[in-house]
Amino acid sequence: MSNPREIGKLIGRSVITLQKWDRKGIVKAHRSLTNRRYYTHEQYLQVIGRKAVEKKVISYCRVSSAGQKADVASQKTQDLLSIIHCFSSRLYGLRKYRGKCVRW
Repeated sequence: MSNPREIGKLIGRSVITLQKWDRKGIVKAHRSLTNRRYYTHEQYLQVIGRKAVEKKVISYCRVSSAGQKADVASQKTQDLLSIIHCFSSRLYGLRKYRGKCVRW
């Protein structure tokens, strides 16, 4: 949402011109609760002669039943244990190089 001054700067027109366009119906402004004019991004694109780009929205949803709840918890536990094991193995492997590491 932009006020008429901001839109006017973007398109190179004055606020008065935008008010006239609103009265004539060329570009109809939206009104706030305090009756102030404002314009949307789509209206800005309409004025400059561009179309709004339609985007596709892709979503993923997984529905689990009550019986699968315990399985999900065990999967989380297994994942955490594998992460801990991975990092602890790395630390254990570095112990033999402890004396060779240079401290800053």
